[in-house]
Parts: sequence; structure tokens; C-alpha cells
Amino acid sequence: MASERLPVVIVPGFCSTRLEVESSEVRPSWKGQKIWLGLSNIGFSAMHGKGTWADPEALSLKNQWLQHLVLADPQSESSGIRLRAVEGLAGVKFLDPDSFMGLAAEASYVFAPVIGLLEELGYVEGVDLIAASYDWRFAPSVLEKRVGYFSQLIRSIETLYHHCQNRGVVLLAHSMGNKVVSYFLEFAKKTKGQAWINQHINLWLAAGAPHCGAPQALRSTVFGDKFGLDHFVTDSEARAFARSLSASPWLFPTGKETTPLFYLRRGGVLEIKQLSATVENCGIASADNKIMLTIELCWGSRKTDSLTTKSAGSFDGRSAKFDDYYNFLQFAGPEELPADATIKAIVKEKGRQHDAKGSWLSRVGQNLAAGAMLVEEAAMGRKGLGVPKAYTEAISLSPLLNKSHVDTEGFVEVRLPITKLASGPISAMGYGKAAEKGDFVTFRMRWLDFAALKRTWVGSDSLWEGDRCDSTSSYHFKCSSDKAAVYEPIGAKQVMKIERCQDILDTWKQYYGEDSLYDDLCDRCPTVKKLRAVHGVNVPTEAAYALRVQTIRLKQSEILTRLAFDEAASSDIHGYSFQGGTVHANGSSKALSGDGVVPLSSLEECRNWAKAGLDSELTSIPGVEHRAILADAHFHQIIKDSVLLKGRQSMQQEPPLRFSIAGTFSNWKPEQMTWDGACFVRVLSIGPNGWESFQILLDSSWDKVFYPNVKDAGPTVPHSILGPDNHNAGKDWTIGKNRGKLLEGLLRPGSAFKVKLELNSGKPQSVTWEPFSLVEVLRAKGTWQMQKRGVWSDLPAECSVTLNSELALARPSAEMQIQQQRCRIDLLNMQLINFATKEQVPVRRI
Repeated sequence: MASERLPVVIVPGFCSTRLEVESSEVRPSWKGQKIWLGLSNIGFSAMHGKGTWADPEALSLKNQWLQHLVLADPQSESSGIRLRAVEGLAGVKFLDPDSFMGLAAEASYVFAPVIGLLEELGYVEGVDLIAASYDWRFAPSVLEKRVGYFSQLIRSIETLYHHCQNRGVVLLAHSMGNKVVSYFLEFAKKTKGQAWINQHINLWLAAGAPHCGAPQALRSTVFGDKFGLDHFVTDSEARAFARSLSASPWLFPTGKETTPLFYLRRGGVLEIKQLSATVENCGIASADNKIMLTIELCWGSRKTDSLTTKSAGSFDGRSAKFDDYYNFLQFAGPEELPADATIKAIVKEKGRQHDAKGSWLSRVGQNLAAGAMLVEEAAMGRKGLGVPKAYTEAISLSPLLNKSHVDTEGFVEVRLPITKLASGPISAMGYGKAAEKGDFVTFRMRWLDFAALKRTWVGSDSLWEGDRCDSTSSYHFKCSSDKAAVYEPIGAKQVMKIERCQDILDTWKQYYGEDSLYDDLCDRCPTVKKLRAVHGVNVPTEAAYALRVQTIRLKQSEILTRLAFDEAASSDIHGYSFQGGTVHANGSSKALSGDGVVPLSSLEECRNWAKAGLDSELTSIPGVEHRAILADAHFHQIIKDSVLLKGRQSMQQEPPLRFSIAGTFSNWKPEQMTWDGACFVRVLSIGPNGWESFQILLDSSWDKVFYPNVKDAGPTVPHSILGPDNHNAGKDWTIGKNRGKLLEGLLRPGSAFKVKLELNSGKPQSVTWEPFSLVEVLRAKGTWQMQKRGVWSDLPAECSVTLNSELALARPSAEMQIQQQRCRIDLLNMQLINFATKEQVPVRRI
């Protein structure tokens, strides 16, 4: 085993381990095949008739691929199905390396870029590198109960430790993998003791860590997330899947909830059920015809809503009954019932199944009339879901709701007589028969104003659970469709109660709240020697949601939501965007945002741990998305710095020379390079073109230029260094230049690189560069040294170093207190500047 590397344990995140079928009574032929993410298996199994459930009582899905993934309860898989996590590096490289002849592999990468980097460094699986893959569907305590996951992880780390000359491992985790690490540390402390952790864990390298959860996880569980599989998974199936997972609450935002994630537009709701109709005289030609009802509500001067039922469950030519299983109608209304609100019913006939005894000429005429009626309906703004046969009068809602007989749930029975045919020129031509006494539509309905809605749907007069709600964080929503609309903060648990997610609430309480190893307040400092956190920033990240009561025909055959995202909501708050009811924090150099999935406050919880004494470093990489960090060059450089063993750098005396760098990034104005003890360095930022070119100057003179002998030279382009002279025209080093396309770069604008100039006998020997990221040393323990009178000495161990939040690469800095004097570290020039005396002292990190 090579001595220069620390052993590494990879811990993948949510949905980041491949799962395969161990056994299946549903599809025996799938045994041994990958199920997550098996695109070849998804296709045909996702093609089925309408509806989510094959058997609602048994929670059996029609989508057989998804049926293999959903859980029957927090601890168990679906009946007759057993999956297992694919072990080893193969389980975490790509989610789908084989489908479509491998074409899907690249798009489904997880840790493949990181593993490739480690293998280039000489790592060998099973020797100094392992992947702690797991079934990400289960809660942490269930993982231990089912397969002894955390106990096995302890044994694996002990094996690596002994194989690797008793060196502590690096726990390299991404996303929810960091929640796994956090739980594991508590498990190891309980079962093995703190001394075991101190001995066996060298570093926790946390990438994109949702230390305190993420709003997106809560939104996905309640309202559904298709994981990009929109063509294969319906909204209802996505909710069935997410709500079945006992791992879902692992990613819910933690801590005492004071800042609202959800805002509900105040409004009432009218609910209608148990519909039936007597249509003997409405011109229905045959009992074989399909009968439908459209209920139309007019909220006075506000708007008109309508919902159409599914075809009657039974129809004998006279009476039609509509099964509540498919026909529970919910109409979103204003906060209080308008006095002029009305309701009416429309009898519709779907299809043209005529009485076989009728003449063909009669049938042709009726078909023509029916087509004309559909055109007339469209002109009136109604959906063509059936041919109108008869209407009821529009009747005021208030008197109907004020009936004395109200059942225990607040529903009243309504009977609307059918008194008139469809109006318009077609009815004047004699389409249909005149309705006579005895035809009517009946149903039960109840009106819930906003106060009653809270009591009925939530079971409380308040939408907020807890002592206080931080109203200062309100997004001050306004509604484009209703200027008088008011949005009220609503707690996450209240949203789940409205959406009938009691199983998730129970799982959240039992498998997390009652688990002593799980930190639901996110205030437990990890028990490791050192933490290095790395994440992207300033990628638009979900921060909050505006909701509204929706108008919908609820069906028990599908998982449909009472609430919907309010597309009409907006706000003028700077730094945030509002789209489709979702609030995104966009971020800037002054107010950062998250990585596109995890909000900044959750990513940077380690700041609080640093205050508690944990030796921490924090690296923020602008513009890098949550998953993309695994393929990011900056992150790869951080991995190298973290896993390769390095003693204290052997410092060389600074030569009596002064070099500067000039290039496209500075409009060719020379900028001084800094001696770091081994070479001259300068950090430059990539501009909007995605590339930068430069040359090296001696004493900032354009008559003393060092340059390559070829254009667009770089570490991978063979070249020699010429100069110093002024014959440098067109001979540049170039970072990120795409030779295949004119002036098109390969690098992300805003990314940074450290240019290094190495000397040999006082002359430039090589020019190289490497990705550079700002590192916040949240608590320095002798990791910095300062030079005075040619002697390097450690900074005081108790000094605290905290970088400012400014990410402009021109002057990143760290401020500290040394001997009661305020100082600043210039990270680019590696100098400590005393604010009082203006003294500049070289510094270095070791």
C-alpha cells in the first residue's frame, strides 16, 4: 500500500446507489437486474391504463417498475419483492451504466468522476478505497435493523485502517450521504466510544451537505417529484413513491421551525359528493350511453369554475349514480362566501351510442346536432367533455347552505330540478326533448370559509405550530389575479395534514424524533477531528412556496392534492425570483444562495460547529450545482489536498526577483505575483468567454517578457519558455481555450485558477495552473504560519480565522485578532496586513 495517501470511504447520497432485484414474485424475470435506475425496465412497465393503483387496499401500483421501489411500510418492501444495494464502487459510479448500450451512463453519473480521480492517484478498491453503498429508501435505524449497515461500516473502516498502516480514513460524502455520516458518528460513539472515532476517522469531507435538510425534499414528498422521469411516472405515482419512503424525512428541514417555508393564500372551499341524477326526460337515447354531470359555480363578479364528473357508475336509462371513488368535487373559493354566488348543473351525454331501433337518418341528424352543440359549448368557454342535454337553473348558494338539516360533517343535501334544455340555436331546432317534472340532480355539499377550512383540514384555528413565527422573513406575496389576496404562513406539518400525509408524519415522529442518534435540532457538533465542507453557491435554490386551494375532482384511485402551487403569486424582493409558486434564492456576491438543491444556511451549518470548537474549513464554489460538484475541477483539487499526505512544505528563500502576470483577465495590465515558498503564484478569475490568456513579466516591464514558443500553450501542450525580451506578440499561455471553436472557452465563468511559476537557477522553468477555491478556515489550529525576520512560526492556536463572504476573487481576505490587534490575510498575495500599523507579513498554510 502506498504511504502517501489516506484511505477513503465514499458515502453516496439520496437515490445515488444503484439498486437491483434480489427476488420478485411480480416480475421473476427481473431477478438480478438493476431496478434503480433501469431505464430499459421502466419503459414497458410504465405503460398501463389510467389510474395509479392496481389494488388500492394492497397498495399495489399498476406501474410494476415503481411497484418494486415503493415501500409497504417504513421497514418493509412490497409483498413478494426484495431489492438490494449494489455493493462496491460499481454501485455508486453511474446509476444506469448499461441501458441503451451505455448511452445513458454519462447522464446518470454519480461518483464516477471522483472515483476516476482517485484511481489516477493510485487508489485501489478494497485496499485503500471503498464505497459504503446502502438502500437509500429506508430510515437510518431501519438500515441498521435490516442489514446492520452502520455496524458493517465500522468493520469496513477498521479493515481499511489496518491495511493502510493505521491511518484514519477520510469519509467522503455527498448530499444525504452527509446525513448518513452524521448518524454514523453518533452510532460509532455509542457503540465504540469517542476514542475509536479519534483513532479511525481522520477527516470528514462533506460535499453539498444538507446538514439541516432542504425545502425541496419536503416539497417533493408532499407534492411529488419525478426525478426527470416525466415520460414514465405520473404525478400521482411520484407522490406514492416519495410518501412511502421512510428515508424522506431524513432530508426534511430540521430545527425549531420559525421561518415559514409555505404560504397559503386565504380562501374557502366548496366540497360536493354523492352525486346522482334522474334524467328520464332529457333525451338520452339509450341506457348504454354514458352520462356525466358538470357542476358550474359562479362566485359572483369574481369568476366561474366548473368540474365534470367521471361517467356515472350506474345508469338504467332513468337514474344515474356517480361513485364517490372518482367524483369528489372541490371548488376553491374566496375567503368568505359571496352573497351572489350561484350553482348550476349540466347533464351531459358522452359518446353517441343510440338506440339500435332508431333509423340511420335520425342517428345522422343527432350526430350533426351533437357536433354543433360541442362547438357552441366551446364558444361559451366550456370544455367539450360531453354533449349537453339539459341544464338546471343557476341557484343562489347561500339559501342552499343555510338549510336546517346538516349532517355531522357539515354537508347538506341539495336537489336541483332540471327545468330547461341547453339554450342556443341548436335547441331551437328541437335538439332533445323538453324536460318534465321529476328530473333532477342531487348531491351533498358543504362550504368551508377560511376559518372553517383550518379547523376541518388542519384540526386547529392556527396554521402554525410553535411559539412564534418569524414574520420578518415574509416574502410579501401579491397575487396577479386578486389584488386583495392575503397569504398566511403555514407550517410543514400543517401542509401534510391538509394533504392527508399522516403516514409520513408518523414516520417522521417515530423514526427520527424518537431516535436518540438523530439530531432533529441540528445543533450537535460532530465528533470528528476535522471537517472540510465544500459546496456550490449562487445557483437558484428553492427557498419557499406559495400555495392555494385548488379546484379539482379528487379521485381515490390517484393521490391528488388539495393544494396547488400558486402561479399568480409574486413579490418584489431583491435577490429572489418567483415562478410557478416557487420562490428561488438567486444569490449575489453580497447575499449568497445555495447550490440549487440545498439552501445556504443548511450547507453552512458547520459555522455553528466551528464556534463549538470543531476544526473546520469551508469552501464555496460559485455557480456549481448540487450534483455537478462531483465532476468539478475545484472539488477534485480539494480532494487531492485532503487525501494526499503532505508534510510541512520545505520553504525556499525568496529569490531577489519580481515577477508579474498580465493577460486578458486584467486588460493586459501587469499584476504582481507572490512567492509562496516554492514558486511565484497568482490567482486569476475566468471571464465570460470561458478562457483567459496571459504572459509573465520581469519587473513589470514589457521589455522583459517570458512567453511560450507556441500560441495557446498549457501544461498539456509541449512548449518551451522564451525571453525575457519584447518579441512576445501572439505567444500566450491560455487556460480553457477550445481549439475546435473560435473564441469559445471550456471553463465556467467565475471559476478561478492559481497560476504557478517555478524557477530553476533564477530562471522560469515551468508555468502551470490548478483550480483555486476560497477556503474559509473557521477555526485555525496552527494551520497557518507567519514569517518575521526570515523565521516562520505558527499563528496562535486560539486565533480564529473567518473569511468575509465576498466572493469576488480580486481581494478575498480573512480577518483575525492577533495580540489584540486586528489583521487581515490577503489570500491572493498570502500576506497578513496589520490594520493599525499597516505592516505586511508573509503567511502560509501548512
